[in-house]
Amino acid sequence: LEAAVALAAPGRVVGLEHLPRALREKSTAPAGARSYQDALKAARLAAIDGALQAAGGNRTRAARALGISRQSLLYEMKKLGIGAPRAER
Repeated sequence: LEAAVALAAPGRVVGLEHLPRALREKSTAPAGARSYQDALKAARLAAIDGALQAAGGNRTRAARALGISRQSLLYEMKKLGIGAPRAER
């Protein structure tokens, strides 16, 4: 949500277009079909992806927006297999 707020212009309402793609797209899987770990991984990926996009790929600013250290961000990126900032997909 912090990334969505950062993407929205000051004073504007956060809309669907400000959310990461993973959150905008409907899942085709039946409710409850995902494992807890898969859901957590998807949420972490969406948050990091959105923060990196909002920060223009700047990892320090993305980490700050997420409320974590830059080292924690780099650790999570490695863990999730994000090699470089994820630009428009």
